[in-house]
This record gives sequence, C-alpha cells and structure tokens, in this order.
Amino acid sequence: MRETNLYRLLNLDRLSARYQLFEISGEYERGPEYYAGITRLQRRLSRKHGAAIAPLQRGDQMLLAVPEPVCNQLEKNQDMGRWLATLKPVGAPLDIDFVESGDEKDPIRLRFLNFMLQSWLFDNKELWQPRAGDAFFYRRPSKTIGNVNLYEGVGIRAVSYPGGGFGVILDVRVKMISQHSLGADASPDAIRRLRNSSCLYRMGGHWYEIKVAGAGPILSECKFKANGEWVSLKEHIHRILPKPLPQHIANLDGDGSVITYRGSDAADVKAAPAALCFRVLDTHTKAGAKLQRETILPPAARRSKAYKFKKKFLAEIAIGDVSLSVDDKSARATEHIFDLPNLLFGKDRRLNGTGAQSLRVNPRDYAKKRRTLLEDKSAGFYEDSPLDAQTLVMPQSVMDTWGPKFVEDLVSSVKNLHPNSNYNPTVVTFDDVSSRITPSSQAIAILKLAQDNAIPPGDCAIMVHPQSGRTRKEEELPALLINKLREPFGIHASVFHTTVPRQAYRQESAEAGAPYIRKQDAKGQFAGYLKGAALNKVLLPNAKWPFVLSQE
Repeated sequence: MRETNLYRLLNLDRLSARYQLFEISGEYERGPEYYAGITRLQRRLSRKHGAAIAPLQRGDQMLLAVPEPVCNQLEKNQDMGRWLATLKPVGAPLDIDFVESGDEKDPIRLRFLNFMLQSWLFDNKELWQPRAGDAFFYRRPSKTIGNVNLYEGVGIRAVSYPGGGFGVILDVRVKMISQHSLGADASPDAIRRLRNSSCLYRMGGHWYEIKVAGAGPILSECKFKANGEWVSLKEHIHRILPKPLPQHIANLDGDGSVITYRGSDAADVKAAPAALCFRVLDTHTKAGAKLQRETILPPAARRSKAYKFKKKFLAEIAIGDVSLSVDDKSARATEHIFDLPNLLFGKDRRLNGTGAQSLRVNPRDYAKKRRTLLEDKSAGFYEDSPLDAQTLVMPQSVMDTWGPKFVEDLVSSVKNLHPNSNYNPTVVTFDDVSSRITPSSQAIAILKLAQDNAIPPGDCAIMVHPQSGRTRKEEELPALLINKLREPFGIHASVFHTTVPRQAYRQESAEAGAPYIRKQDAKGQFAGYLKGAALNKVLLPNAKWPFVLSQE
C-alpha cells in the first residue's frame, strides 16, 4: 500500500444545500464554441453573485445549477456574444447532500465544495492566490536566491473519495517571483516587451497575478470611471484600500509608470502601478530555467509540506454554521506492478521485459539494453527497409557557414542507426538573409518554397531560427509550418532549431573560405543531439520503427 495526497473530508453529513436547475435555451449550433460559452457564463455568474453555480448536462440539454438564494437575482436573458441565452427554471428545487456520491448531482456537489474551500482559504491573510481556482501561496517566501523569491503553496481540489463521500487532493507548488518590482521608472518600451508575461500585483493586502497587456499613462494621469466619477489610478488605490495605508502605497510617485492588463472580461482593461508589480518567472524563461531544480521537491518533502498546510489551514473549515475538517490520514493506494514488455528488434533480436518465472527486470538495465540493441549492427531497427525521399530545408545563412558540415554529420548519424537507409536528402534553402529574421519572415520564406514547388510532397525536415525573446512554450512557428504545409501541399514536416548545432561547429580560421569543423564533444552531448535528430526528424517520420512489441 502506498500513501497518496488525497484526504477525506469529515462531517459532510452535517452539510446540505438547495439548488434550482435552469435550462439554457437559445438558437446556436452545438459545438466547441457553444460549450465554451456555457463555461464562460457559469464563471461570470459565479463571480457576479459570489455563488457556486455549476453547469450540468442531461443528454443534449444544458442546464445551470444555481443555489436557491441566488435564483431571484438572475437575469432571464444572458448575452453570450454571438447569441442570446434564456434561462428558464426546470422542475422543483434539488436538495443536495454530501454523504453519498456517484450520481448526476456530483458536479454540483464538487462545484459547491471547491467554491467553499477556495472562499475559506481566500480570506486567510497569510495566503495569496494568483487567480481564482489556483493554488494558495504563503505571503512569506520560503527562500531567496539572488534576486528571486521562491514562494511555496498548495493547490486544493475537492474530488470523489474511494468508497464514497468526498475528499481533497493537496498538491504542493513552488512559484518564482522577482524580488524587485518593475519600478516606477520602467520605460514604456520595457513594459511593452513584457507583453503577455505575468506579474504579481501587490496592492496592499491584495496580491494576485496579472498578464501584461501594455504600458499606460503615468500614475497621476491614468484615469478611469469608478462609481460614475473619473479618478486617477493613484486616487482610486487610496480610496479602496483600508486605512492606514502602507508607506510605500502612500508614497507612490505620481509620475510613475503604469502597466495595463485585462480583467476577467477580455474587454475590461485595467491598470496597475509598475512599482507594485513583480515579474513572475517560469522554468521556460532564461532566469527561471537556472532555478528549475529548486521547484522540484522530492515526494517526502511534498507530502510533509502538504500535511503541514492541512494542519494549519484545514483543521476547521467553516461553511455557514457547519464546521468541516480534513482527515489526518491520507487515502492508501494499492500498488500495481506493471510488467516491462518484451521487445522485438531487427534480425529477430529480442529484449525480454519480465524474465522467466515472472522475475522482475531492473528498469535501468532494461533501458540500457534497449539502447544497445538499437545501435548493435547485429540487431538494429525492426523496420530496416530503405527510406523514402526526404527534403531538408535549411536557412541560407546556415548553409553559407556550418550547414554543409551539419548535413554531413546528420546523414552519417542516420546511416549509423539505420544502415539500409540510403539517406541522401535534397537540401533546399530559404531566404533568411535579405530581411530581419522573425517568425513571420521565416514562415513566409518557407511557404513560398512550397508554393513554388521547391519542396515536393512527402517527408520534410525544416531547420529554423528560434524566436528570440520568447519562451519555448509560446513559440508558434513550428506548429504553423506543420499545419500550413500539410494541406494543401501534402508536405509532412518536422521542425528543429539552429540553437544546439550552431554551438557545435567552428571555423578553422577567420579567413573567408576556411572550412567549418566540429568542436570537441567530450561529454557526447552533440553526438546525442544528432542521434535524437536522426531518430525523431528523419527515421520515425518515415515509419522506421526501432522496435515493436513481441507477441511471444
């Protein structure tokens, strides 16, 4: 038996709620946009009325479950953007209990419990929450490394409990935030470069994350309408915060920079003093990547921190006149040991997973043997038939420098893994010389090659320059190329970057015409990169399977 991060909610037999179902009617085609609109409506009404409103589907019928005290406050007609929804009460009110689980009322129960848990923790002054539904973090950083504060927190989610009833899953999180604010003197250009990145907005006791949309006027000139009156951002902050004000709020510079961001409604543009905004770093940014190890906690530490959070904040949860608590013992999970499969390589060579008499195989030895068989000339790839023709699309600037040597090394790596590959790609270059290198300029140049039939239908590997100044997860160029080349051109593309190979070559001398050679690769990192490129960009797209599951 293994311990989990799931804890039972206690005293649920004392908890009840009454809901009314409303039919959502209106002329609109059912599809992804329709269901996304229902979700937005549910969230909007929950925020507006401060209530746990839940969507419920019965067959093709969409319903909203609304707590009875809120029903008379609902407007009959709801603007859904592209259509008008009408809310009509259906049937008698539902009495909801929380002892049993497993019927159609579960979405209502879970929505109610999650809403109440979030409300309970949100009112605690020791915690802050980036956005609704997110984890709760301690206000005091657990650690400071350089100019970065690490904040620990716990995500909490109500779920069905094994055997009946409900429990909560506690998941430890770590968030990295710059120790210093963007500053009152941040230039508009510097703020605009942060567009779509996140900041922690610390407005007195109200801490939450915002996503930067742009730069606004200075603090004393940034005005908006509040309660029918035009006020400056600085004046608004003074009005809404409880007194006495913290000194750093009272002394905000009227000439200070301002960040604009979107509210919960996309059309709702808001503003925040840059002096109160602190950059949120994730592991995809250059600064965040260096501290990634600090965000990865071992299981024992995660469980210990979750348990301490539970003891401190969830010992008593007040919901109306009912007091809930969380069990001290977590749910136990039965261990399921999965067999490692038997694999079949080329020339009928086989790797056994589970040994004779069901003896377990060491997973590390299994992985090493799998790699050894893959590179063994007496075994190798299960599918060893010749490759179909492939086009290799390269930037012109790369082919004018280290590109030819890279192509030679890639071909060699493919042939080492797959001796029968007859790999001899047709190299085509795209223009990255005549204009500034951007995602759009690269996309235009590559798509023009397809339009001019310079890239034939079939498999194609494309090397592109990475998008500077953006995180890896935000990069859109590879996905765009893969989708746009598939139809109507019939080109099945895989995309890789110049980043790693650019660092692997050097010119023998500074003279024009001197050849490029590979740098020393003592740790075998670039050799590993080449094997990965050969496997993932050439062989697998060509359906050359390294191994298959053995039927024996």
